[in-house]
Amino acid sequence: MKSLLPASVSCASCDDPLSPSAQDLRDHPRLQRMAAPRQTEFLRGRHCAKTALIQAGASDHHVRAHEDRSPIWPQGFIGSISHTKEIAIAVAASASNLKSIGIDIERRKRVTDKLAQEICIASELDWLSGFSTDQSHDLATLIFSAKETIYKCLYPSVQHVFGFSAVTILPDLDAGSFNAVLSSEIDTDYTNIQGRFCFSGQDVITSAILTRASL
Repeated sequence: MKSLLPASVSCASCDDPLSPSAQDLRDHPRLQRMAAPRQTEFLRGRHCAKTALIQAGASDHHVRAHEDRSPIWPQGFIGSISHTKEIAIAVAASASNLKSIGIDIERRKRVTDKLAQEICIASELDWLSGFSTDQSHDLATLIFSAKETIYKCLYPSVQHVFGFSAVTILPDLDAGSFNAVLSSEIDTDYTNIQGRFCFSGQDVITSAILTRASL
């Protein structure tokens, strides 16, 4: 994961079997409404966020949540959280030079043909058709993950929901990068965003960063 990000970004991961403490339940009341596996996923994500914030030099390590459940990062810091059922990851950095970060982790091959029809636009499906079934499931999952990353990267500034069709992903498999082309559905001055990806064991990880000088 670290190879996908600049040195100024701190990273953390966690696969420990965590359970909520009394303090966790006070800090995050909605934990009480979650099933045990979902509690573990949530707590792993917050644990990673705290670790990444400490590494980034933040004195406030508590990541709260907006009404829409998006994370509230401490003043002066930005970050992103993602998880599968098996592991959580998080990144954090000072907001002095970076505007936004998005990361996502997915289990490889989780996006099969049926799900790809819901996530991918025609040009992406056409690109996937040039690969074997096994490869196309891997690459469809990459496209899904990249779209999730772009959503996380843009949402703090655009503050509105947009669908999968609003972002077209153009992967460069040799370079381990992708170009995300944004439609006019998204209320932003950006027309495209560059991102990076890697396949790590059973997972695919994607990342994207907006700097203060991105536009």
